Amino acid sequence: GPVPAGLSFDLIVSNPPVHRRRQDDFGVVEALVAGAVARLRPGGRLWIVAQAHVPVGALLAGHGFRSLADSDGRFVLWRARLPKRAAAEGGMGSPEVPRKLPKRDLDR
Repeated sequence: GPVPAGLSFDLIVSNPPVHRRRQDDFGVVEALVAGAVARLRPGGRLWIVAQAHVPVGALLAGHGFRSLADSDGRFVLWRARLPKRAAAEGGMGSPEVPRKLPKRDLDR
């Protein structure tokens, strides 16, 4: 069910669904990012894992988050926070370009 009103968090972690049947739908990611602005405590973090083509960086920046991104080429781990000044002034963040992670042998 929905999270009760008034709860806030130090960390929000999500791998949000972006597919509705066969079309991408970024509405869930947009709602997650927008909702996190009000739900994160000062200094709180938002971590999102999504496929590389999902515009998480732009959505984060559009809501004032600063972010770091790591990618394996297929998926991106976004680690974001709201800067104190941006949160207080409603300023915008800047989208991060995902850096490529070294390829690891996953068959071991």
